[in-house]
Amino acid sequence: MTPGTTTDGGGRRAQAVLIGLVLLIGIVAVASIGILLVGAGANEESKSEAQDERVKKSFVELDKDVDSVSETESNTRVTELDLPEEADVAIRRENTGRITVNRTNLTTTDPVVVKNIGAIVYEHDDVHYAYQAGAVWSGTGNDTRMVSAPRLEYDTDRRGGSPTFTLPITDMEGPDTLNSGTIRVRKLETEAPLNNVTSVDNQLVTVKINSTYYVGWGNYFDERYENAVVTYDHPNQTTIIKLGRIEIDGSFDTGIVSNGDIVFDASGSDEIESGIRTGGNFQDNVGGQPDSCPDGPPCVDQGVSITFGTLDQAIATKAEDTAADCGGDVTCASSLQSLSGPGYDLDKGVYYISGDSTLDGSSDSIQADLSNGNVSIILDGDLAMKQAKILADNPAQNSTCCYLRIYFNGTDMAMGQSSGIHASTDNATRVQLYGTSEFHFDGKNLQSGGGWHAGLYAPGSASSTTNDALSLIPALSDVGSEDICFGQGSGTVDGAVIAGSVCFDQSVSFEYEEDFRTIEPTLGPSGIITPPVTYLHVSVNKVCVEDDTQTGSGAC
Repeated sequence: MTPGTTTDGGGRRAQAVLIGLVLLIGIVAVASIGILLVGAGANEESKSEAQDERVKKSFVELDKDVDSVSETESNTRVTELDLPEEADVAIRRENTGRITVNRTNLTTTDPVVVKNIGAIVYEHDDVHYAYQAGAVWSGTGNDTRMVSAPRLEYDTDRRGGSPTFTLPITDMEGPDTLNSGTIRVRKLETEAPLNNVTSVDNQLVTVKINSTYYVGWGNYFDERYENAVVTYDHPNQTTIIKLGRIEIDGSFDTGIVSNGDIVFDASGSDEIESGIRTGGNFQDNVGGQPDSCPDGPPCVDQGVSITFGTLDQAIATKAEDTAADCGGDVTCASSLQSLSGPGYDLDKGVYYISGDSTLDGSSDSIQADLSNGNVSIILDGDLAMKQAKILADNPAQNSTCCYLRIYFNGTDMAMGQSSGIHASTDNATRVQLYGTSEFHFDGKNLQSGGGWHAGLYAPGSASSTTNDALSLIPALSDVGSEDICFGQGSGTVDGAVIAGSVCFDQSVSFEYEEDFRTIEPTLGPSGIITPPVTYLHVSVNKVCVEDDTQTGSGAC
């Protein structure tokens, strides 16, 4: 072989080695570039997260300083607003929402305060922080999360009584933008006479917060305060917070209380085991005085002065409110029988019935599960029952929770032929029925297979009208002209009754359920019993918020 020459095989090998080296160098170079790019991306992400954290901390500090200035006589506080360079400014927006506080008794609603509220907002890419009315929020709408809690307070005295609800509202003034750097917060004034403690005992308090951050407001109150009643009007971005109780005139501490006549027309040896108070007369066509006096004689007080506040307006308002919330926190149906079925038909909550209900047969029976909370039914129609039952199941025997409450909005009720209404524990306090002044109850033939084991509060005077529920089931027939009339083939009607005029017919005994002594008739919004409130303290504090470059410019 001539020196300086190579075979084709050797050349191809050398060429392959050279190509391999070039490819390897290229791969290493590309990989290095990729590593640099990934590292740069991670650094950018880390930088962005750090900036967001600084913004959040700035808003929390701003919240503290605004709160401090608005709640004290301190005139000025200084804080730092740390914003990224690309964000430029935070925006102060006026009228981003409204806080409305009302108080309501049985018949009227009075506004305590209606106040538009603003916000200081930082937005960059997907990041959103806002200070509004004493709280800092992250995100908006259903994605709202609390960063710093609002200043709502619900406190009791040392003995757990006289609860006070405090709601300070911050009203901000100042320029439309805030630059990064030093921020000054100045107290302007506290609006009067809102800065007073107002007695709201025996009233309902409703707080409506309309805001982009309404879900955050509601979640905070729902999680912080036990038994709080919080509902949402999602289309209008509004949270509704309800407090307070209306203690209705009257008490269940006597078995039968009537502002009309009481007629005991039962036969045989049947008896009334209850004290009686009546604004009219007591007529016993069997044997004179009741056979058993739980508190000793006298068992009957006749012609006494009894005054009851009418429930008409309160129940009508309850029906209107619950009907308006159909599809929200209220389950709505045209009749009770449409809710019946195997198992527990009604879990805790509020149910609005818009029409007449005919529970005709055992398959139409209704079971309310009280193991997790109260069940409230608002009826805007008549109710007739035959061979069907309404059962409140699973209440703890000695617990204060829970109850089935049925509210009749000017409607009538009739029961017969083995129908019944009672609690599974035989504690009649667990079932309570409330009626307007036009309410009639007719139970001619409850029979021993059914029965009445409940409390009834319907202090009306409607004996001049007819009971329309009787026409729903032809087998039901009228007992008499009294507002409330119990009849039973045999057995006992027990519970407590507050009514207009009352009669007992057929072979019926009435027995007072002693546990009703601890029960006060109570009307809560939408049928739910809310936390009580004795005092309400709402204040509106005006503050000026401006950055260092704007101080003294007259922006406030």
